[in-house]
Amino acid sequence: MLSQLIKLPANAKVGVVGGGVSGLTFTYFLGKLRPDVQITVFNPESRPGGWINSWNTKDKKQKPVMIERGPRTFRGVSDGTVLIMDTMLELGKGSIVKSISKESSADKKFLVDPNNKLVQVPNSLGTFAKFLTSPLSKGLLSGMIWEWARKPVDPSVKDESVASLLTRRYGTNSISRNLFSAIYRGIYADSVDKLSAQKVVGKMFYDERQYGSITKGSWVRWRADSAKSPEEKDKLSECVSTYGKVFNKDINKLHALSKKLAQFPMLGLKGGLQQFPNTFHEAIAKFPNVTLMTDEVTAFKLSTGKDKLVVDFKATEGPTKVSQQSFDHLRLAIAPNKFSPLVGKSNVALQQKLDAIKSNTVSLVNLYIPDKDIIPKKYNGFGYLIPQSNPNPENVLGVIFDSVIEKSFTPFVDSEVNATEPPTRQNYTKLTAMVGGELFNDPSGKQVVPGETETIANVKSALMKHLGASKSDLDAGQWVFTVARDCLPQFTVGYNSLAQSIEQDVLNEYGSRVSLGGMGFSKGPGIPDVVSDAFIDAVKLH
Repeated sequence: MLSQLIKLPANAKVGVVGGGVSGLTFTYFLGKLRPDVQITVFNPESRPGGWINSWNTKDKKQKPVMIERGPRTFRGVSDGTVLIMDTMLELGKGSIVKSISKESSADKKFLVDPNNKLVQVPNSLGTFAKFLTSPLSKGLLSGMIWEWARKPVDPSVKDESVASLLTRRYGTNSISRNLFSAIYRGIYADSVDKLSAQKVVGKMFYDERQYGSITKGSWVRWRADSAKSPEEKDKLSECVSTYGKVFNKDINKLHALSKKLAQFPMLGLKGGLQQFPNTFHEAIAKFPNVTLMTDEVTAFKLSTGKDKLVVDFKATEGPTKVSQQSFDHLRLAIAPNKFSPLVGKSNVALQQKLDAIKSNTVSLVNLYIPDKDIIPKKYNGFGYLIPQSNPNPENVLGVIFDSVIEKSFTPFVDSEVNATEPPTRQNYTKLTAMVGGELFNDPSGKQVVPGETETIANVKSALMKHLGASKSDLDAGQWVFTVARDCLPQFTVGYNSLAQSIEQDVLNEYGSRVSLGGMGFSKGPGIPDVVSDAFIDAVKLH
């Protein structure tokens, strides 16, 4: 936030719009920091956690099975992950935390080449050498060798697409079409031809402008890191240090947790990632200063005296009568497209800017086969992504091998290693196909989202091509179809400037009485990024 958030007055009232990860963690941190502040959370959804959705159901034999209809893991190396894990441990949830080691097969990732063959993303010298024999490596080696010698961009260029930056720096569009297009489809469900380089590959973007080259920037940072003492290298980040200070944590334990988390590329939770928002939701439900409401916020505006925010809301069921409450501060932990209608005609300019941020829709297709593993051993890994260079008529962005991940989980807490736990079933298949995103958008930007039957048929076709799966196995499986409509903001060229302009308008109109959370205004796209942003703003307000 551009807004210089200021300390809330004693016994202030705070409204939080949104019960996703951003809203829940902001409420938890602020609720602990300021017990005198009364916090009201508005979440009209049937469950907490936003797009996180670990769905407990039964298979065709009426045996219980959990299907992830949203995110299923988060990365270990992150400030936000330290905050999440420390809180989970504090709340007695250490036994459900699971980890994936760097040596695990579940940490391997694959790309689909133009011939529909899976190629491992390099994670060692050996796999890099093998990758160079793939058509996906076209232009990679020469591009990397000569990147440092290419002319830097004109400083007047304020932003450009990821594809534009990569093509200029590496002298070919093959690298963006093969490698990076797949990676960023997997993260943002969008095209490198549209994604903002400043927002998405900021390190590369600013390295070129500061050092004239991405390679030179990497070299400078490597030398600076090499010159650091062991104490400097082990130093906690500013965010984690602040967390330790404001919550009076044992810094040695926090340091040990941070180092331990850095060993694991991925973390998950027994029972599904839904356990994470559920844990925070259960915790804040016990806070005497927090009220949880299922009402839907319909509008907000400044009070007549301009010292409060008046929020209109209505029940999601029953009479549609609109009620009102006044707050000293309002946290909007929602996507830009949900923020826009709340502004209404009171600020047309702000609403137009919010409406300029479009979103992508992703269809998620889950497959569960209870008694057979159809994923070839050689492809055991996290899953695979499909780059632009692949014909891909099925519009599949990528496939996640949930069963490989689940089978690879190990307890994170050492004391849980020998705990009695039922053995994990080994002979089953569970996977999730991500479909659509930018591939659902026609040239005018309009979304055309196919229905369940067509989408599942397309996923079956892709799995037969990529994994050699048989039609009979696929037909016998249990399929689950979910449309995550408008789930990801489109971080198009110029996004940072637009977001800053929105934040400035909010500051001008509402001062420090409104703060913005969620992925649309976060420093990064992941769950940990949203969490660390929520914590930082809670600290500013406390």
